Formats: sequence, C-alpha cells, structure tokens
Amino acid sequence: MIDDNDGVQRVEATTELKLGDEGVFVDVEKSRASREDGEDRPQLIELPYSLRVRKLKIAIIVLMVSLDGFLLPTFIFYILKYAAHVSDKRNVSITTAAFGFLSLIQYVLRIYRLLKPNSTYLPLHSPHRWYLDFYQFQFTLGFILITLIFTLALTDSQGHVIVRNTSLAPCILLLQCGPQFLVSCVAYKQKWVNKFRFSSSLAGEQAVPAVFTIVEDVIGVDGRGGGKGGFRELWKGRYMQSLRFREMVFKQTVFWGVGAIVGGAVTLAVVLTPAVSEYVAYGFGWCFPFTLSAFMIGITIKWVQKDLAKEQEEWDTADVSVIRGYQLQPVVP
Repeated sequence: MIDDNDGVQRVEATTELKLGDEGVFVDVEKSRASREDGEDRPQLIELPYSLRVRKLKIAIIVLMVSLDGFLLPTFIFYILKYAAHVSDKRNVSITTAAFGFLSLIQYVLRIYRLLKPNSTYLPLHSPHRWYLDFYQFQFTLGFILITLIFTLALTDSQGHVIVRNTSLAPCILLLQCGPQFLVSCVAYKQKWVNKFRFSSSLAGEQAVPAVFTIVEDVIGVDGRGGGKGGFRELWKGRYMQSLRFREMVFKQTVFWGVGAIVGGAVTLAVVLTPAVSEYVAYGFGWCFPFTLSAFMIGITIKWVQKDLAKEQEEWDTADVSVIRGYQLQPVVP
C-alpha cells in the first residue's frame, strides 16, 4: 500500500497484463482496492455508432447490396433464360450491364465525399484534400479485376459465351481481400511498422489488422461517421487505448480472412468444375459468397457484442497502471 500526502491509500500495481484462458488479465482484488480508494481511472472512448438505432438504414443498405450483388444478376438471367428464351450471349450482355450499377453510384459518391472542399470524411492527418482512403483504392482494384473478367473470360476461342465465368465476380472479391487480411494479421502480431499510411494508420506506426481499416473507412465515409472529431478519430483512439479491443479486431480479421479464402476457393472449384451444369454453376457463383457473408456477419455481431462486454468488464477491474501501460502512442505526423 502507498500512503499519499492527502491520506488516500492506493494499491501499488504489480500485476502483469496477460490474456489468460478466460481472457481475464487482471488481479481483481488489487483492482477493486484501487477503485475504492479513489484512483483516477480513464474511461473507455465511446464509439458513437450503434447498429440498434440504424436498423432501417442498415436494412436499406443490405437490400441494395443484395440487389446489386446477386439478386439482379441471378433473377434477370434466369428469367431471360427460361421465361423469355433469350440467347446466352444476349442474356449475359444484359446481366453484366445490370451488375454493379449501384456499386458504381456508391463509388462515385465516396469519391465526392472524400474530395469535396472542406471534406469532413478524410482520414486523419491527410496530407492534402485530394487524398483517398485505402478502401477507395481497394474498391478501384475490385472494379478493374471484375472488368477484366467480364472482358477477357466471357467467350471461348469459338466466340461462344462461357456462362459460368460470368459468375466469378463475387469470388474474385473474396480472393482479393482474404490474403490481404491474413498478411495484415501477421504484420500486427510481428509488430511490423507501416512503410506507408493505410487511411488513418500512419507511416511509422505499428501495422493494424485489415478489419480496422475497413471499418474506419466504411463507417467514416459510407456511414457518414466523419474523420477528425468524428468516427475515424474515436475509432483509432479506442484501438490505441485498449488491448482487448485490438485483439478483438485481430480475431475478426483472421475470421474474415480465412472465411474469404475458403469461400472463394469453394466457389471457384464449383463454378469451374465441368461436371457441374453451367447454369447451376452460374447461380452458385453469384449466391454462395453472399450467403456465406450473411452467415459470417451473424456470427460477427454476436462475437463482437460478447468481446465488447468482456472489454468493459476488464477495463473496470484492471489496475490503472496496467491499463496505461498497454496503451499505444500515435505517431505525430
């Protein structure tokens, strides 16, 4: 015990922070004594973005993504194929024209929000107003890859349409993201330092798991959470503040990275297997990745809620010196 001049007794922090089998890393008795004796305890940074109050908006977004991602391509194709008896070549032309229309609108809208004068959506410490976030570059790469698939892989040497290949777009996106997610996890665990910035994660800072950047960019821009003084700043502050939060982001990145690679590989195997009818393969290629994603989102919501509750419990019981000792310090740009 330490007796200060003001007569307040505090417990000297001697407990090392470790994540045990149950995820608890504190000496509860010492922590309780610290709180009762009046030790100044920092508060967890609150994130002003709750799914509970945005149910209608989320439902609209899910509907738009579903329409653009797989409902329109599959419904239009099968209706034209079996109801209107349109040829495969013409059918594919119509279907591919419908695909991505809403995504293109979102792409343009994101660029406008990021580049407009006095934008409040830019990543933290952006060097200039013409700066795009990392998600926008990934968005662009995805468009390029899908365009190449639609341009180069839709016909064989005889000029016949390869229907099954037109359903590879969702698979390409999974295989684009999955390896990047897992590489970012290795970088995080090895404490590699960024050679260049990833949105608000600056050059010279420790590498962050990819989910950190995805959430920051999507909610910061598409969800209108904002940059400095908004969601981006609070999101990064919470990440730098809490070890449990960083570990949660890491686990989610592993989960989605493995899921994306497995889902992409399964889709690729089914779609490109000659024994599978090309019309069955077409439907599977469009629908399976989104069905898998919906299942993983459900798991993620429950998982994150549980981890956030455990984070708050540990924060309320940990020694203050332990809490402060595991906070990361941002790089000053």
